Amino acid sequence: MQTTSNQTDRTPDRTPDRDREQQRASDRVDTLRASIDRIDEMLISLVGERQRLARAVGVAKRTACLPPVDSARESDVIQRIAGLASDHGVSDHEARLLADQLIRLARTTQGLPMVSRGGAAA
Repeated sequence: MQTTSNQTDRTPDRTPDRDREQQRASDRVDTLRASIDRIDEMLISLVGERQRLARAVGVAKRTACLPPVDSARESDVIQRIAGLASDHGVSDHEARLLADQLIRLARTTQGLPMVSRGGAAA
């Protein structure tokens, strides 16, 4: 197709207003991602604190001659986290997966074996 001197480099979808709108949307993506990065940092900090507490629980259980695995407590943790899910826009399934993973991390920290619970390690 030949280009005449009256034609511009713009395509029909590309206008100054559309360019500004796309730039604002791109800036918004960057801002949202920066917020996600801050939340990730907070989450890792909280997981680290949870691991320190789990380690202390393991030491206390050994000192008190308590059984290393408390299945009732693990079930309570899963139920509690699942119960919080809907209040925070998290699906029950995803909350249970997260709870299972937190329990798995706590067990690893305490040097305990992993036990399968409905397909997920706990």
